[in-house]
Formats: sequence, structure tokens, C-alpha cells
Amino acid sequence: MAFGQVGSIGAAQNKTAGTNVSLTVTGRDATAGQLLLIFVAVDNTTTTDGQTSDVGLPSDSQGNTYTKIGEFTNSQGSADAGATIALFYTIVTTTLVQFTDTVTSNVNASRAAKAIGGFLYTIGSGNTIQVENIQTLADDGADPGSMSISGLPNQEHLFVRAVAAESNTTTNISGTNYQQWSAATTTGGGSASNMGGRALSRIFTGTGDTLDPTLFAADCASLFVALKEVSPAVSRSFGTIIG
Repeated sequence: MAFGQVGSIGAAQNKTAGTNVSLTVTGRDATAGQLLLIFVAVDNTTTTDGQTSDVGLPSDSQGNTYTKIGEFTNSQGSADAGATIALFYTIVTTTLVQFTDTVTSNVNASRAAKAIGGFLYTIGSGNTIQVENIQTLADDGADPGSMSISGLPNQEHLFVRAVAAESNTTTNISGTNYQQWSAATTTGGGSASNMGGRALSRIFTGTGDTLDPTLFAADCASLFVALKEVSPAVSRSFGTIIG
């Protein structure tokens, strides 16, 4: 039982007012049995900081079922003034074919600036995923700050940092020992009217990890999560005792 990094399935952005953002799978197929994680970054609807529910579950053109890991908003006090980041996963049941299939996420109100991206991992056959820990952080006009997760069982974990940044700068995020996902950023108009989505991940055995990534200063919303694999329960049957 072990996670394995496969790679990005692409990223996309949308600067047209509406309630959805989509990517076309690129780079590789998302094969049945693999773990697919999706980030969505969007201009905020909620006007207070905190864990929110403004981004709906993704759907794809093959009907795979997605689960939300978490969502967090840095509101800056009013709608469209900050950023919302959401993270989802599916264990692929029907393969998504590159250059053909799409993944789409909807938000609960029309927003102009939206971004989406995804990354694939291998997991053990028949295994499921458990969310062990979620940390959130709002950074106002600053580089995304350090985040830590601790107190986990001493075993292998998949750590993921997903960031929504209100900016038109297209530089990708980076972090020591962490793998970059493909990033997506809207452009056109002033920086505050745009949104970028980025993520980093690391497979690491230990009781926790700390990540202080490198990015430009902006209004940012971050999720830092730890995931683990869970093996299916073993079913045992016993014969009838005759005496």
C-alpha cells in the first residue's frame, strides 16, 4: 500500500461571468483505479473568512463521483475582494481520456475569475482515502505563509497545499520537496479582478510536515491537508461447528 505520483491532468481558467469552470484532460489519461485530486480557485462569494461551501462538487464527462476535502475563503470583508480555494478527490472508476474528457466545477453565484486544475496519484488496488487533517490560512497582500500538520500516525501520507491567489501574475508556486501541479491564472484588467489556482503535493512518511511555499504577494486562501490510504476491510467466514 503506497501512494505514487503520476502527474498533472492539466489546468484551465475562465474570465467570463458565470457559475462554472472546466478543464479538458491533457497530458495523460486518468485511469480507472487512480486517485484524482482537483483544485478550484474562485473570487469569493462569502464575505467573512472561514470554511465555506460556495464551490459545488465537480463532475466529469464519464460520471465519476467526487468528494470534497475542504474549502476556505479569505474574504477581505466583501464579495470579490478576496479568494476561495476548494479541493476535491475521486478514485476514478471510468477512465478519463486525454484531449477528450472534461472536468467541470460549479460555484453558487456568478463569478468572472475562476481556475481549476488536477493531479493524479496511484493507490493500492481497492483502497480508499481518508482525510486526516485540514489546516487553513488567509494571507492578505502577502506571500502564502508557513503551514504545519502534526500529530499524525507515523506512516505514509499525501500532503497537499492548494492556494487561490487574487492576481494576474502567472508564476507558479514552489516548495522544498513538493511537486508542482499545473497552475492556472486569469489575465486581463487589474490584478484584483483576476484569480489563480495552484497546488503542491508531497508523499512523505512521518507524523506531520511543514510547508512555507514561495509565491508572490497577493490576497491568498490556502488549504493544507493530509490524506492516507485505507485498505478494504477483510471479510472472514467461519465454518459450522458440529459436535
